Amino acid sequence: MQRNLATRLPAWQAAVGQAVLFTLFGFLVGAARSVDRLALFFVFALLLGAFRTATGDIWAGIGFHVAFQTVAQLFGDVGAVFDVVGSDVLGVVAMGAIPFSVSWIVVRHLYRHHLDWRAVAPEPAR
Repeated sequence: MQRNLATRLPAWQAAVGQAVLFTLFGFLVGAARSVDRLALFFVFALLLGAFRTATGDIWAGIGFHVAFQTVAQLFGDVGAVFDVVGSDVLGVVAMGAIPFSVSWIVVRHLYRHHLDWRAVAPEPAR
């Protein structure tokens, strides 16, 4: 979806567009019905879109998504394998702010020469 958007829109608009669609999908399937879940889905999708823009492929986003979901299912508040007391703040910091920030800093650093938020991707040759 993002690649198709990026052939018509600048990279930043394609990333935001796919984040809106991702969040809407989460809402429609019932995974994001509260304001905090909608915000989480949107920020998560923005990060995945930024990974896609920086790296040129979807694998960094897939890896981050798998890692995030694994940690969330082990320690999260819904169906957690491990019960953590006071997990509200832990969830926001340890499972949100830290991995989102650190992963973006690493990807941005590794792909700084390839990252152009204003670029429109050309149509692939057939």
